[in-house]
Amino acid sequence: MRQKGFIFEVGDLVHGKQGSKVSFEIEEKLDLDFEKDAKPVSSLSAKVTFMKIDCGIHVGIKDASVKFEFICTKCAKKHNEMISIDEAERVYLLERQQDISDVFDAYYIDMKNMKIDISEFVRQEIILHFPTIPVCSRSCKGLCPSCGADLNDTSCDCGEPKLEQHKPLAILKTLYNVKASSTEEKNRKSQNKT
Repeated sequence: MRQKGFIFEVGDLVHGKQGSKVSFEIEEKLDLDFEKDAKPVSSLSAKVTFMKIDCGIHVGIKDASVKFEFICTKCAKKHNEMISIDEAERVYLLERQQDISDVFDAYYIDMKNMKIDISEFVRQEIILHFPTIPVCSRSCKGLCPSCGADLNDTSCDCGEPKLEQHKPLAILKTLYNVKASSTEEKNRKSQNKT
């Protein structure tokens, strides 16, 4: 079984006995599409295992790690963060099956060339392990909302920003007060008449 990038020749495994296994330790550069604010800065290292099963080949990835450059959502500085994948797995099918609910979530062996391309599998797993909100550190103070100064490096004299409070129902209180005062006035007039 040979490998070129994330493409593996699996002809021997496809024609082999069920339960046959082949393992690799890979160190590959990531030339895959990621978010615009996420850029790989190191190669991906991982253990990849292929096992023949009745409907295709089971592919498992273990101990994968790669370093990415992200932009901090608080201070907009670039910072590096290690992405680690303990374990992930997919089944690559020999042929299309009718009972698959989501055809976009199925992976297939290229039977013509007897190859498996795990690049999309790897890309999806890495994205699943991205930080939800990338920040350079837990103590990042961010940027001043008034003058834009980086509060990690300097301080500014802007003070606490005055936040506009959006209160869409505040007009109801005003209307209620107007109605209440007009009702009181009517009650006074009716009492004065008696």
